[in-house]
Amino acid sequence: MAGKTKIIRTLTCFTATASLVLATVPAYGAEVPSPAAPQSPTSTESASTDGVNTPDPAQDANDVADSNGNDGLEIQNSGPETSTDQAEENSIQILYTGSTVAPGSLPLSNGAPLTKASYSGFSLAYSKKIGHGWCSDGVLMLNKYLGSKYPDLLFFDKRGDNVFIRLYRGAPGGKVYTVGDIGHAWNDFDLVMAGDINQDGKTDLLGRKTNGDLFYYEARKGSYYFKPGVKVGHGWTGMRTLTFMPHTIGNKPGVLAVDSDGRMHIYPFVNRGGNFASSVKLGYGWSRFTRVMRYGDADGNGKSDFLATDSSGYLYLYRANSAGNAFSPAQVGHAWNGMSQILPIDMSLGGGIMAVDSKGILHYYMAYRHGSSSRPGWRPPARYLQPVSKVRAPGTTVVPRRGWNGTKVREVRARMGVGVPLNAGMTFDQRTENAVKRFQRRIRVGANGVVDYRTWVKMTSRSWTMDNFQMRPVPLSANRSQRVNAMISFARRQIGTPYTWGGAGGWGDGYDCSGLALQALYVAGIDPQPINVIAHAAPTYRSSKQLYAHSRLQKVRFGSRQPGDLVFWQGRGGIYHVAIYVGSNQIIESNYGHARQRGLYNWGSIAPYVVRPLAS
Repeated sequence: MAGKTKIIRTLTCFTATASLVLATVPAYGAEVPSPAAPQSPTSTESASTDGVNTPDPAQDANDVADSNGNDGLEIQNSGPETSTDQAEENSIQILYTGSTVAPGSLPLSNGAPLTKASYSGFSLAYSKKIGHGWCSDGVLMLNKYLGSKYPDLLFFDKRGDNVFIRLYRGAPGGKVYTVGDIGHAWNDFDLVMAGDINQDGKTDLLGRKTNGDLFYYEARKGSYYFKPGVKVGHGWTGMRTLTFMPHTIGNKPGVLAVDSDGRMHIYPFVNRGGNFASSVKLGYGWSRFTRVMRYGDADGNGKSDFLATDSSGYLYLYRANSAGNAFSPAQVGHAWNGMSQILPIDMSLGGGIMAVDSKGILHYYMAYRHGSSSRPGWRPPARYLQPVSKVRAPGTTVVPRRGWNGTKVREVRARMGVGVPLNAGMTFDQRTENAVKRFQRRIRVGANGVVDYRTWVKMTSRSWTMDNFQMRPVPLSANRSQRVNAMISFARRQIGTPYTWGGAGGWGDGYDCSGLALQALYVAGIDPQPINVIAHAAPTYRSSKQLYAHSRLQKVRFGSRQPGDLVFWQGRGGIYHVAIYVGSNQIIESNYGHARQRGLYNWGSIAPYVVRPLAS
């Protein structure tokens, strides 16, 4: 069991990591192993090419059935999902460098993104469920093994006291088919990465043993298997993550490494035998990143870029400069905490992401390149809200004071030690005001109980406009089913987020019922002005009631509901609750406690109409 835990928590998938300078510098150069050096893990001869026999634990992705149902719409098997601002994540428990979480990552103290910069040339437009049974305790790696234009997949699987490699052949639409076992005896390795090291068009492996020795396994020509391992370095135990990069300094392949102190380095290969040149130091501060993942050349400048996630679940694209020795960050997603593994697909194979969630379901996210298509997408009848490419910014922020709600009020209550109860008591009440006054006296500002900017910056490191969080819409070229998909996929990724009265996200700050619905609409490209994230937090404003009454949102009889519709509850005072319908009499809602998926309930109080934001 100890061996299983070690390889599962440290083996790397197809990773791109940013390191700086090592405390223990790995050896590089022309070190030649002695004849007694460990050889490659042995190959097994059980590989087959029929793609029929599906192994346990992974099921053939082409045969997956959608067990949740969706009233006739294949919502969970097609359509776009922006990875922006989400999941985006749940909590990640696995410690791979690359596909899963790197060991020793530090939580962000304020939950804010490390950058608000964006990159218009990249988004993840499609989400598709392509498999299940992918245990979170196996290591997955995507790369080009079989020579096709589709990404193949390696699965490092612990069976008894042995660790096997199982190969899956890539197919269109993110599907994979079983080939078979191609190796075993990988028990001594705690990290593995894949890439074409000798530039012969086939994917090789680099593996780190638990003693810090690094071994190079060259792919055999005309075979699935690898040649015996050659030791190419030692002293690599100080690295949290190692990632193969095809094009680095001097356009050479290399390894991007992050050490235990959060320093990033690039180690270019000096030859095709797996030996390294001296490292190039890139910078500090990478300890907060949970994953660094190779992505290929996203911007077309000839250098390898990488994706990274932080401990708050934000997804970033780091684009290399023309020299390959510096990277520019952009936030391209949110809430990826809920994925146990994230597997970027190299741009040379079409780009995108595969990911395994906490339930073992394998998802495929197609990459969308903005500006690559002028084809118009879905448009509803003119009397209804039209899709937008950008949600209108609120242009203001809540000044936390008596009677107000929302994420900033939650932050104030937490900082003042009055708690964040899971009910309407999250409001800025008398107790909160008294605590703020005491704090203002200590910092020697006017003790009026209103959290103005001066008080805020003394109280917290969070942004003054943290409540301006808004999800980015899918591209305008998206069709209706893709928008519905994006909406439902976003909502599912928020399951487990805390309930916050008047809150509209992101992940760590929480949502109330209409805040979750509002952000789901934003993902789908619907901006229901004058409802926005700031008005949503006002003392007497009820966004659920406003959504139900919105003149440019389509109303449909409850009995004709479809996935993506908003379901409402009503009482003597009118509409008081809203949830997102996902099919098969299931809803996703944020209610006292946290966001959850559950069956429809309280039939007697459900409003007679649903709102269909994507009008048909």
